[in-house]
Amino acid sequence: MLGAIVRIGPDGHQATLGCWVVRSSRGRGIGTRALRAVAEWTFETTDVVRVDAYIMVGNEVSERMTQRAGFQREGVKRNALIVDGAAVNEICMARIFC
Repeated sequence: MLGAIVRIGPDGHQATLGCWVVRSSRGRGIGTRALRAVAEWTFETTDVVRVDAYIMVGNEVSERMTQRAGFQREGVKRNALIVDGAAVNEICMARIFC
């Protein structure tokens, strides 16, 4: 197994993607290709016009992977998650159908 990708939705005109890649498979473009493929498949097979993804602040590798898949950084959701008892911020990334 190389990793996993999940699509939440569609919920109206949007869907959310999540992705992780096992450590031994990182750096080979697998996550980028998977995100790009699932986003494009979502646009082709649903009424979705917006796909987003959320990345914990500080995870620059995942942010770059998402950008290479065509997503753009939109902003930061403050205190979006609780991890190990502490509130953490998330970067909102989105890809818009055009």
